[in-house]
This record gives sequence, C-alpha cells and structure tokens, in this order.
Amino acid sequence: MSKNDLRWPVGIIIVFGLFFLALLVFLLLALKSKDSLVERDYYRKGVDYQMQIDRIARAKTAEAKLSWQYSKTNDQLTIQYPASDVSGTILLYRPSNADADHNYKITSDDSARQYIALTDFRNGLWKLKINWQIEDMSYFFEDILIINKNN
Repeated sequence: MSKNDLRWPVGIIIVFGLFFLALLVFLLLALKSKDSLVERDYYRKGVDYQMQIDRIARAKTAEAKLSWQYSKTNDQLTIQYPASDVSGTILLYRPSNADADHNYKITSDDSARQYIALTDFRNGLWKLKINWQIEDMSYFFEDILIINKNN
C-alpha cells in the first residue's frame, strides 16, 4: 500500500472525528447555557396569566366598561370609570423608553372621572393600562394612546 492510498481513509476519519468533536462541544455549550425565556415558576405564571385574561373579559362587560378620551387642546387624558368607588392603578407605558413610564393611583371624582395632565409627555405611542377593582372584582383595560402635540 502506498502513502497516497492511506490519505482517503485517514482524511475521512479526521473529518468524522472533527464533526463529532464539534457536535460534542455544541452539546456541552447548549447544556451550560441559561434559558432566560423559561420561567422558573411557569405554572404559577400561567395561572396568573389566566387571571389576567379573566380581568380583561370582565372589563368588556357592559356594567364594567370604562372609556377614555385624549384632549389635544387641554393636553389631558379623561378617564370615565363605570362607578365612583373604584380603586386601582393607571400605567402610561412608553414602549420606546422605560424611563418615561408614568404610574398613577386611581382617584375619581363624584362623576367617576379622572383627569390626567399630559403636558410633560412626549409625542408618540403610549400604552394606557388600567387595573381597577370595584368591590371584590378586578378588571383590566389596555389601549393605545398616540400623543401628537404638533398638529
């Protein structure tokens, strides 16, 4: 057997050996990496998410429906609650800048309205998230607010 006849078998063995070595390295890296997309307490999070779905469904009923309106001339947000004995929180969430988020406590007047001045808010997309309770029932409402003070 000549030296050239041994090149092919040795080359094939080296290629397969490198392939299996690369596969082993990849497997070890995959096993050691953290999967941040998976929650440790995923069952509890799933139950909490189901409760959130229930709050959203309850908020769509006629007796719990709230409404809101953005007035560009007054530069304020008006929220009309279904009742005056409402408690909870309002989040004006800015998806492009987490530092610009604003949290408010629900404080409605006798006509079940709340006014929020938006003079310090920048133009653009905001998400209005309202989490409120009436007696023992919890509700959640979410909508998009676009502020455009230029026009």
